[in-house]
Amino acid sequence: MEQQKSRSVVIKKFGGYDCLLVEDFNLPKLEEYIEVKVDYGGLNFADLYTRQGVMLNKKLPFVLGIECTGTITSVASATTGLSGLGLGYIPAEIQKLSKLFSKTSISQGIIIPKIYTVVPMSRIVEATKLLGNRENVGKVLIQMKGT
Repeated sequence: MEQQKSRSVVIKKFGGYDCLLVEDFNLPKLEEYIEVKVDYGGLNFADLYTRQGVMLNKKLPFVLGIECTGTITSVASATTGLSGLGLGYIPAEIQKLSKLFSKTSISQGIIIPKIYTVVPMSRIVEATKLLGNRENVGKVLIQMKGT
């Protein structure tokens, strides 16, 4: 069977906007993931800092982008509790998915903000040095803003 590919924003070196490449990217095998047909996707501040090499110690190359809306098209055999929950396909971890309200369209779903806090760049660098991973950095940024 041929390797599945998806059109993706790929980063092969850290830096400015000139580092953004749109190309086909090999999808991992669906063993512990849910496949989502992406309708709308976006790049946010976390992606900006990741592209610059500030937030994460990512191994190059990697696909940029952590926000999208779409439809579940395939579920790994070990995954339960989801079905029919949208340019290309992505593998997604179940704990990173949010179900849209029934009256919310997919095009509206991409603009629903998750809980993010805009803070000075110096605070993001400080939090990243302290914790070294994205999941914890967001929690620390919220705490730092309140102090």
